[in-house]
Amino acid sequence: MATGYLDKNGDPYIEIEISGPLTEKTKLVCLMDTGFTGFLSIPMLQAFPIGLILTGTIPVTLADGSTHHKLTCLGMVQLGEERQVGLEVIEPNSNLPLLGMDFLRKFKKKLLINPQEGTFELL
Repeated sequence: MATGYLDKNGDPYIEIEISGPLTEKTKLVCLMDTGFTGFLSIPMLQAFPIGLILTGTIPVTLADGSTHHKLTCLGMVQLGEERQVGLEVIEPNSNLPLLGMDFLRKFKKKLLINPQEGTFELL
């Protein structure tokens, strides 16, 4: 089980650790975004210091229906004691890492939000 928090707007955030193939783990606070179907979206300015290696590009369809080609990397993400390798989308114009539905699937987690306490859990 991992616990995150809800910010003043009620948005769920959780801390993960991420590493590239040749680097030490780096902590990231990420927004849990169930509207994002991918594993992890990470701002370009945060991705390269971590040592993530580019693997290619993928087309990404945004909420407005537009499609953009995005750079991708593979990286190791750790949540508590659990680790998973996933495809990370590199966002050149973002400053916020996002965890998506593929993250929940790979880690086999359920999202339980408790707005009264301002927390959420990944069970």
